[in-house]
Amino acid sequence: MPSCRNGKPAQAALSSHSVPDLDPREGSWVVVSRVTGESVLETFSRKVAEAINQEKYEVVTIGQWLARVNARVRLESFLSQEARG
Repeated sequence: MPSCRNGKPAQAALSSHSVPDLDPREGSWVVVSRVTGESVLETFSRKVAEAINQEKYEVVTIGQWLARVNARVRLESFLSQEARG
């Protein structure tokens, strides 16, 4: 079976409930509630990230989380400016 760069089987890497690998400039994962979309925990431990109940929570890299936050802030800013005319 082909493997990904982390040595895990490729099929496991395609699972929607796998813990993503960190980029070299990232150092943590963020645990996000699937119900609210809010962050509930930041962890620096892969072991902790892998132990999360991924039916209830999504585990994303800090880079993915910050990209989401930035997109939300940009959208809110745009909508606020549009409302003012």
